[in-house]
Amino acid sequence: MYTGIKNRIQALKGNIKGSIAIPFALLATLILAAISVGIDMSFAYNKRDQSQLVADEVSLFAVTTFRKYVADGMSKNQARKRAETDARKFLTARTKSLDGTTEKFSIKINIVDREAKVVKANVNISGKHESYMTHAMGFDNIDYTADSESTISFGQGKYEFIFLVDVSPSMGIGASNRDRQIMQRAIGCQFACHEPWYSSVSRAKSAGARLRIDVVKDALKSLVTQLEEATEVDLRTGLYSFSNYLHIQTGLNKGISKFKREANKIAIHREYLRGGGTNFHGVFSDFNGVLRSLKPKADVKQHIIIISDGVNHLNLRSGTNRHLWNQTPNWRPYNYSFNPRWCDEFKKGEVRTVHTMLVEPDRAHYVRASTSSMRACATSADFFYSANSAAEIDKAFKDLFEALLKSVYVSS
Repeated sequence: MYTGIKNRIQALKGNIKGSIAIPFALLATLILAAISVGIDMSFAYNKRDQSQLVADEVSLFAVTTFRKYVADGMSKNQARKRAETDARKFLTARTKSLDGTTEKFSIKINIVDREAKVVKANVNISGKHESYMTHAMGFDNIDYTADSESTISFGQGKYEFIFLVDVSPSMGIGASNRDRQIMQRAIGCQFACHEPWYSSVSRAKSAGARLRIDVVKDALKSLVTQLEEATEVDLRTGLYSFSNYLHIQTGLNKGISKFKREANKIAIHREYLRGGGTNFHGVFSDFNGVLRSLKPKADVKQHIIIISDGVNHLNLRSGTNRHLWNQTPNWRPYNYSFNPRWCDEFKKGEVRTVHTMLVEPDRAHYVRASTSSMRACATSADFFYSANSAAEIDKAFKDLFEALLKSVYVSS
């Protein structure tokens, strides 16, 4: 039979043991209450953080959608109304994934100046965490809110995007499990980079396999195309590829035409010779010299994007043109990854941001070291991306695109 707290205390008073137990019972109740409130508050904070991520995502969606409609020829007033409607639908869909009750939300796109060169999107989400553990103490729910503001400025700013892409043989793995199975049957290896046959890249492609480097190449061309189409800024791009030394070296060029032409040449380097990882120390030393010559001016924002599987070896010095594995005098096996301090020179200066994308090798003992090195190489963990499968690579490039676009158009 249920007895209330008051009745139980009265019962405890009936004997000396009970009298002694009363303070402990009250203390235990207070401790339990504190723990319960703490747990519920942690849940509420987590839900608020989720809502904040959604609010940021929707505010960015609103201004970029507005920008798209204007680019399509719609008047800015029409674009504002249409973008608000689209953003509400987008937000409605996203709030369904939130772990909690969303009570209301609002979206407002404001044209700030008369020339409509500056546009802001404000998003507010409010919700509640239904409290069960602390219900008895009068906490029926815990309210939380999330606010986000994104600003888009038309035709302002100068931006440079410099890509450094790993084309070493370890990037020649099949892009998917299916591709690797095709390669295993066709060439006896899941990597199109070394024995048992020469020209294993050509053989793999003839068999219908797609390599990981091909996925990276296609996603890279798509990315720069989107950057040009989605912005009205002074845009310059540069492409560099590397294995044990730098290969493609375009310098910085206005627009994306030369970039896309050179990107078509991205392929596994020296496919006729066996190989493995990359001499990161030599490559990064050479690339640092390149960046010194491309030092951005004070009014330019420069982004460095490094794409690699992070697999390092030190058996050849920078500048050689051979990738012979286990056939070079004084060769050394793979070092799990590189020293991220080698990236420090890249990150000097407030106008430069370093992004890194780890296209993970399919071997668990490499992934931990490669992840650590590539993450530490970036300006911060916020600018680190990782992927393995073709779908994950496409998703990582989408996240990279949104980060780059946000750097151009959005201040939160």
